[in-house]
Amino acid sequence: MTSQSPAFSTNELPEGGGEVSVPKAFSHLRFFGSLRVDVLIHTFRGPHWIRFTQIYLISKTSTDNQFPTVKFCHKMVPTSFQYRPLPPPPAKLIRLLSIHPSEDNTAPICLSFTNQPACIDIQDEAITPYEALSYVWGSEADPAPIAMITIDADGSTKHNTMLVTQNLATALRHLRLPSSPRTIWIDAICINQNDWTEKGHQVSFMGDVYEKAAHVVIWLGPEGDDSSHALNILRDIGSQVTVDWNMQSMTATPNARDPSLADIDTPFPDDGHYTPRDANAVEALLNRSWFERLWVLQEQALANNATFQAGHSTISRLDLRNAVYCTNVKNSEGSSPMAKLCRTDRAWLVVAMCRPRFPINLTEMRTYCEEMKCKDPRDRVYALLRLLSGFEREGGAAEVVRPDYTASVAEVYGDVVLKYIQATRKGDILAHAGVKDEEGGSKWWPSWIPDWSYEMERHMYGLPCSGGETFLAVVTDTSLEGTFLSMVGVQCAEITVTALPDDTTTPLATLASFRKLFRDVFAKVTAVQQSILLESMSRAVSAGRFRETFIPPENYYLPVSDVTDMLRKVLTTSEDFREENNEDPNLVLLGKHMTTWVQGRQYFMTSDGRFGLGPKATQPGDIVCLFLGTDTPLILRATEKDRHLEFYQLVGDAFMHGIMAGEPFLGPLESYQRQVYAFNESNRGSLSILDERTGEVVIKDPRIERLGLGLEAVDTFTSSGGELRYEISMQQLKEKGVAVQDFCLV
Repeated sequence: MTSQSPAFSTNELPEGGGEVSVPKAFSHLRFFGSLRVDVLIHTFRGPHWIRFTQIYLISKTSTDNQFPTVKFCHKMVPTSFQYRPLPPPPAKLIRLLSIHPSEDNTAPICLSFTNQPACIDIQDEAITPYEALSYVWGSEADPAPIAMITIDADGSTKHNTMLVTQNLATALRHLRLPSSPRTIWIDAICINQNDWTEKGHQVSFMGDVYEKAAHVVIWLGPEGDDSSHALNILRDIGSQVTVDWNMQSMTATPNARDPSLADIDTPFPDDGHYTPRDANAVEALLNRSWFERLWVLQEQALANNATFQAGHSTISRLDLRNAVYCTNVKNSEGSSPMAKLCRTDRAWLVVAMCRPRFPINLTEMRTYCEEMKCKDPRDRVYALLRLLSGFEREGGAAEVVRPDYTASVAEVYGDVVLKYIQATRKGDILAHAGVKDEEGGSKWWPSWIPDWSYEMERHMYGLPCSGGETFLAVVTDTSLEGTFLSMVGVQCAEITVTALPDDTTTPLATLASFRKLFRDVFAKVTAVQQSILLESMSRAVSAGRFRETFIPPENYYLPVSDVTDMLRKVLTTSEDFREENNEDPNLVLLGKHMTTWVQGRQYFMTSDGRFGLGPKATQPGDIVCLFLGTDTPLILRATEKDRHLEFYQLVGDAFMHGIMAGEPFLGPLESYQRQVYAFNESNRGSLSILDERTGEVVIKDPRIERLGLGLEAVDTFTSSGGELRYEISMQQLKEKGVAVQDFCLV
């Protein structure tokens, strides 16, 4: 990658504060209010870092010809402590901290590294037992000084100072023992935060640090808002239920005082056992910032033994996990004060944070961890590498993605995309990328690189459809430095009409808006065309999710025939859709599902009369394509031609009936065959084919045999069920009449 000359240097910063004009090349910087800038400014084509050590960024104060002016002030007081370098990998070497004891809680905090001048290798089977701290750094304003003692090889000591956040200083006071030292690993102190090379090395095996720890302390903060009482309530609930996280179910413990706590359909009892004080205390505790931080997800999930602590009160991880699961899934009806905690977004987030270790993949991480927070957007990737599923972690994408804090955000995300596709031969990660509308997002980097730092729009990933994922992805060229990615696919349709609903505030408002957009269109086509259009509409507005899509049937969804009948009624009658006048619960449920899937999206129609859902940025003239190795279609926009090569921007993922089961590559299923998502007794789902004549469900797609190419499955993934994939070349597809081509994404 090519370097760029610095546009200005730190020498230009006024002593004690002032303003600096930032060059246009850096105008993509986002400003989040008051934050500390360690290493910020970068460009996509080769990182060039301009370091503002210990300086506070106050605000974006003005804009002049796209040149932001940035105000700086107040350098932090420098510390006297100097780190001794750690040897680089492949060894996994860490520093361990000793908290010196004191019986006086008001006494100054004193720390020392237990292994100076050496360090310990966490791969050593005879490793010294240690604890690890999981916590939120907190504000860096008004840092607290602590004493650091350095012990030299000759036994002599040096006294130094170090600045830590107030939250960490408070935690250290609560962790300090009265009469014996406490050996612990704390990232803010045990990693030299000003050495970005060391930080990258340490972050790459941080999951191992927490997994090897004898005990992990999860620090929620000091006593406050009745937190000790909240832990007592959670301990009481958690001790009465046992959660099966794989089956997503609860059972009552043998000694449960109230067995109904384990029944998700039974609300919390309203017999006065739970008081408003109980609910308010638990709510306040679960609203603490630890439960929304991204890094702590792996810290608690990988810990073999962990305890939550608020002030001096503690609760076992098992009791807290069971309790938060119970509060999340319980029926939210009833008059119990605890009902307000049930089935809320916050309860779901806390469950996500506290569930046991589970494998995820890179394409799921955005959906699952979207609401969790981190300071550095590169950590949207780095914080989750240790939690990846076995295939991706062992010899897969995670093995070739190494934390590098000298790389820009765009380079990190782009590198992940390329290495993920190369390692897995899957292109589903592209469903998280695409151009943004005028409301935000990063326009300055290539469209095929997802912006995981930005709040996501609705996407189609995770639907029960195969798209082109039956085959391995075929990449014909890649270049992160040149900013393009070339993949093999088929152009399926051209978009001629886009339509954005004007009101999705209620389910029936969504239906009324849909009728307003398409009633005239529907009335102008023939009866045969209406039937075809209705089928396409029914599947798109429901995003392919129907009762019969799942085995066993999922009753939360409507049968496809009901959706079709109701859409016909919506488009052909003048019924008033005001919710208070409507007594059809199925119509309301349809509107609810439509509202869910159209958020962040719009409808589109194609030149051949098909109907679909695409991103809000979709425009007439865009094309719908299906790539080998991707599970959903993608919308592309032609941008320019360079001689005989055409370039495309990736707009985003889409749903369009007729291609969701990979028909452009494999041809249609037989009339008696249907794609389903089948679950086994362990609640693992597999994309399968149902033979409606015999009731047989098979994972292997019968169309593979129809191709007559003798293809053999090259790999089977079972982390989330069964999945068979095949390798095929462009030439083989062309010989079968498939119009495959290269699509160069920029």
